[in-house]
Amino acid sequence: MSYLRALAIAPQSMQNQIEKKLREQYAYKILAQIDRHFLVAYAGRTLLNLDPKRTCTLGVDARNSGYQQSGNERLALLFGARIELVIGISVPLSRVRRIPDTGKKILNKLEKLSGYSAEDSEDVNRFNVRFDLSPSNEVSASKLIKQLIKILEKAAIPYRAILFSGESDGQALGSLSEEGLYIGPAAYVFASWEQEVMRAWRFDVTVNETEVLLDGNNVLEE
Repeated sequence: MSYLRALAIAPQSMQNQIEKKLREQYAYKILAQIDRHFLVAYAGRTLLNLDPKRTCTLGVDARNSGYQQSGNERLALLFGARIELVIGISVPLSRVRRIPDTGKKILNKLEKLSGYSAEDSEDVNRFNVRFDLSPSNEVSASKLIKQLIKILEKAAIPYRAILFSGESDGQALGSLSEEGLYIGPAAYVFASWEQEVMRAWRFDVTVNETEVLLDGNNVLEE
């Protein structure tokens, strides 16, 4: 059973070599070709060992809700490929008023960051804050969430927090159960490009822990 799913970008001159490796132990599909480079999706138990200067690999790992990125990141721009992470923090809705002012100031700062969304769920007594953001932007949000955690712990307010904190594996902290708006951990790979022959046609790929979706359809059969 595969637990790694990835997109790889490489020069067309390497396609036969890479497909030979893929046929040995992976499910894979060539998705597109742009500017003498091709995009391939594959699933397996390890990432391909490719030339880091000539290729780019973006993947997700179902074992730990993690992600992996290697190679020449500039190549990802050819297909609009990127990694996005889901992190956040949850507290009982009934305890939000008891969060100290220092904690509320941090919540205000979090609200101003990109990728922010929040939900009050009265039916499950949760106030959930969620972020969908890149690994580079995740660092700033995680720093603030860590500061908020210290304040919540000092005030004896239970919480559930999801962080990556510069690591590739998602981590769940706190004693609160998962309820309401999903706050992770999760990692996704997205890609979006226009077909060279028909510029009006745009294609979108989403890689999650269980599927590789091209315009909503699973393209890998294992």
